[in-house]
Amino acid sequence: MKILQWDHNGFWLYYRRLREEIFITIR
Repeated sequence: MKILQWDHNGFWLYYRRLREEIFITIR
């Protein structure tokens, strides 16, 4: 469970970071 939870959190952090980079690129 801990590993799954960590992977899930890491995925969201990576997703948010990637989304922010995409928005900056669009600008």
